[in-house]
Amino acid sequence: MRDKTCRHPGCNRAAVATEIDHTIPWHHGGRTDHDNLACLCAKHHRLKTIGLWDYMQPEPGTITATSPAGKTYTTQPPPF
Repeated sequence: MRDKTCRHPGCNRAAVATEIDHTIPWHHGGRTDHDNLACLCAKHHRLKTIGLWDYMQPEPGTITATSPAGKTYTTQPPPF
C-alpha cells in the first residue's frame, strides 16, 4: 500500500508488478514488517540479490540505494 512503484531510483514499474523484498534479508535477521520491506521490480530485485546494488531503509519507507560506483540515491514513498 505504501509503495506505488518499484523503489529503485528512477524506476516507475507499478507496485502490482513488483516483488516485495526484505531490505535486510530474512536469513540475516531481517524482519517481515513495514520498516524492512519494499517493492522492487524483478530486474532491480535481481541486481540487489547478486550484490550490484545495496539498499538500506534508515526509517520506514525511506529507501537509500547505493550503486556499484558508490553513488547513493534516496527515495521517499508518495504521500497517501
